[in-house]
Amino acid sequence: MKTKAGKIIAAISAALTLFSAAASASVLADYSVYVNAEGEMVELEKGSTYAIGAAGTGLIDEGELYVLTSDGLEKLGGSGTGSWQPSHQDEFEGGGGLLYDDGTVEISSDKVFVGLKYYYSPARDTALDAANLENSVGRGYEFGYFDEDREFVSEGYTDETRITMRVISGTGIGVYITGTNELLFEVRRTDSQNMLAIRPVCEQTDAVTWFSGHKYYGDFAYAVLGGGKITVTNVVDMEKYVMGVCSREMSVSWPLEALKAQAVAARTYAAQNIKNSIYYRTCGFDVTGDTYSQAYSGCDAVGERIERAIEETENEYLTWDEGLCDAQYFSSDGGGTEDNKNVYGNSAHPYLAGVIDPYESAVDSINNYSEWSYTMTSSDLGKRVGLPDVDWVDAKYSDTGNVIQLTLTSSSGREAVISRSYCRTTLGLPSIRYSVEQTRSGDFVFTGSGWGHNVGMSQFGAYAMAEYYDKTYKDILGFYYTGVGLSYGRMY
Repeated sequence: MKTKAGKIIAAISAALTLFSAAASASVLADYSVYVNAEGEMVELEKGSTYAIGAAGTGLIDEGELYVLTSDGLEKLGGSGTGSWQPSHQDEFEGGGGLLYDDGTVEISSDKVFVGLKYYYSPARDTALDAANLENSVGRGYEFGYFDEDREFVSEGYTDETRITMRVISGTGIGVYITGTNELLFEVRRTDSQNMLAIRPVCEQTDAVTWFSGHKYYGDFAYAVLGGGKITVTNVVDMEKYVMGVCSREMSVSWPLEALKAQAVAARTYAAQNIKNSIYYRTCGFDVTGDTYSQAYSGCDAVGERIERAIEETENEYLTWDEGLCDAQYFSSDGGGTEDNKNVYGNSAHPYLAGVIDPYESAVDSINNYSEWSYTMTSSDLGKRVGLPDVDWVDAKYSDTGNVIQLTLTSSSGREAVISRSYCRTTLGLPSIRYSVEQTRSGDFVFTGSGWGHNVGMSQFGAYAMAEYYDKTYKDILGFYYTGVGLSYGRMY
């Protein structure tokens, strides 16, 4: 249950269901007679009727009541069209959804540098002793570098289709025919801004290159960084990159509108990282191909539906205050997303506001994390937070029902307090949406739902909205990102 400005949003429990799907039309009336789960009639009276929600009970008074129907959350006395939006969005003109979908926004590049094998720190070092490429559909490779505008500049060519890159002279890289010591090309010194660039040549179609068991569009860049090994970067056009992300972050079988929402979020996330140049200056990539950024392994699983999703959202970006959004997303919210400030401590992104999610539960049957439970002993839990044991756990919940702070107390009275994302990561739990109970033996049982950080768009929620509620990708984006717009990118 959530209250704000006299408004009650009730998550009606199965034990006292005020409305069945068949009676959803009853939502149109104000405080009239409604049908409960047993088929009886219930008269809702102002000032004396309570609704049951996840956080307790709420009095139905002069405020407004929202209920769950087959069309989504509906307002008593409303239109009955599933038009509910979270109370976080009340302050925005239009009451939720996309504020506009015809804007423009500056983007700094339409090429993405994706770190496939990279050096970020000693703890995140996946660089290689040697790296192979195979151009099985083309006629060889061009060698060169990328200029300050990220354009490929050619300095050499080979018609060999299988090549291997190795370290030479400490920070240099040599290109060899695979399986031989025959040197084809070399760069004597490399760093994050001076990388060896390799472009597969293919005149008939987009070049497709094999690397590490996966197929990739675009060019490749190599440097010797950190631990003295070779980093591998895929340099690919934005739309081709988004295809690869969608094929990993979702499945080609998912609803088209969910894939389109994913495409816009992935494109925006990449463009925002390119513009900020957070990693590029020191690591040679804009984003990584793993879950530290967005999952990406080339074009292996790109199918017709994903191609259509990218085509129908081409060059579209999520924007806020005339700039690119930080379009966070994750797998499953379990019933509610969370404010960015309560997870990452950053209140600078008001569009990353938590919302109660009435849609995601429609796909619980295909979501492996719709329910989960973990049991920890007192000593195991204590080790995770630096205590000898844990005798008591007190959880603080947000307005949308997520854990945002835990106070753990040992048998000797010592306390450990963890907050924000650490309520998930420190304890090794799938999400921050859970309850805590202590058993008679002293163990602690964490029972919850969802998978991920709970900030931004739920991917399973997007699936449900598209498949079971006939929502468009614009509806999905407008629901999970508060007060944003949809804009076309323009180069500057």
